[in-house]
Formats: sequence, structure tokens, C-alpha cells
Amino acid sequence: VVESAEDIHRLMEMSGKAVHLLLDTGHLTFAGADPVEFARTYLPDVILMDINLPGISGIEVMRRLRADPATRHIPIIALSANAVPRDVAKGLEAGFFSYLTKPIKVNEFMEALRIALEQGRPTADGEQPGDSQ
Repeated sequence: VVESAEDIHRLMEMSGKAVHLLLDTGHLTFAGADPVEFARTYLPDVILMDINLPGISGIEVMRRLRADPATRHIPIIALSANAVPRDVAKGLEAGFFSYLTKPIKVNEFMEALRIALEQGRPTADGEQPGDSQ
């Protein structure tokens, strides 16, 4: 069971995968940084997004990322303490790739991450998934 950002980072190190990961559990918003601009600058392979960010909803940040051509292809996995089925359904309907509830179950997290990384990779011609729409 994973509870904190530090645990998630340790889990990623243990997986042995080289992944460009944006983990926004409020750290960027607390620091006054714009998570959308941060994602545009670093273009991570996957984004882990806390739903309950200070000053803005993770759902709103996800919508902004989806509206931006530079970031719309990046899979976004929601992390939330909101475990009510209605909240999970709302997050998935909003467009999150996956919705994991806290405390994070390691096997569930690793499987969601594996699938997100496979589906988020550019195609052989360099296009991102969804570019041809």
C-alpha cells in the first residue's frame, strides 16, 4: 500500500523503468507553478494527478491538459482519497486514463502505469496517439 509521493517515487525506482513522470499532488500548485505549463515544458510520459489540488480541481487541470495539443496525448492517472464509486465514475467520465484511490495498491498502480505507458507512446512515424483525429 502506497500512501505518499515519496512512496510512489520509491516504487518507480524499484520498477527499474526509465519514465519521465509528472507527479502533481499539490507540490506544483503550492509552489505557484502552473501544472499545465510544467507539463508542456517537460512532456512527461505519464502524469499522476491528485484530484484535490489546492486552489484548483485536478479535473480542471486535466481538462486544460486535454485542450492543449502539446499535452493532450499524455495519459493522466488520477490519484484520490475520494473512493466513492460516484467519484471514480465522475473522474473516468471526465477523461482520466485511470482513477486510483488512496491508499494506492501497488499491483493496481503498476498495472495502470504499464498500460498508460504502452498506450501513450508515440507511433513509429513520430505521431502521438490521437494526432490523426
